[in-house]
Amino acid sequence: MALPQESQRAIDNMRTRLSMLNSSLGTLLGDLAKGNPLPTWPRLQAQAVTLANNLQEIADVLNSQRQLFTTMHAYPMPSFPGTTQEPVLQALLRKKLDPRAEDWIDVSLKDEKGHALQNGDKGGSQTLSTEEMRDLWESAGPAFQEILQPLAEDGILEDEYTIQERADGIQNVVTGIKRKLGGPLDDDDEDEDEEMEDDAPEEQVTVNQRGFEAGAPYIRLDELLRFAVSGSQPAPPR
Repeated sequence: MALPQESQRAIDNMRTRLSMLNSSLGTLLGDLAKGNPLPTWPRLQAQAVTLANNLQEIADVLNSQRQLFTTMHAYPMPSFPGTTQEPVLQALLRKKLDPRAEDWIDVSLKDEKGHALQNGDKGGSQTLSTEEMRDLWESAGPAFQEILQPLAEDGILEDEYTIQERADGIQNVVTGIKRKLGGPLDDDDEDEDEEMEDDAPEEQVTVNQRGFEAGAPYIRLDELLRFAVSGSQPAPPR
């Protein structure tokens, strides 16, 4: 039984979208693996937008033809080169998802469910709109300031103890490891220590002594991105 023209167009559309997605992914992986220097940040953003658009188009096609893709079964024609294209044939006839694909889907569904529960109503089935999220963040600043203002006026923010520690009594606060020190020093030893401290020159701590070179050249952004993606050692600064 031949498929209707609408179903054939849907299959061709899906094939085209998947081919475009595969090409975009290959281009991105090639740029990240072979690019020296790495692509610029605007180019990476443009590639990410392209991938997102391809995924959205595939999702739209799947949703519009859900009945077709869930009930359609592929089978090889006698002219199909099953001997030379056995991996392709097995992929087409496979009824279950690849284990890696199943793991990806499970992680995606868990993340989506967790996000809906954190940014939704009590039931976790709806999320806030863009306007509601903007109003929420705009009201957070004044509300936070209203809470901090009395604490700042009372000097609580500059106190060395928390409100709970003050309420329980600061004598019960554990500030460190308690240990017994040595016996009291003699007066002569104390005088000698004071003289040595007075005679010792003041040590001037410079920035270089702390392991930081203020005049060292910075590492370029593309080198940082390359190190983050591939772990390649950044080129020495010139």
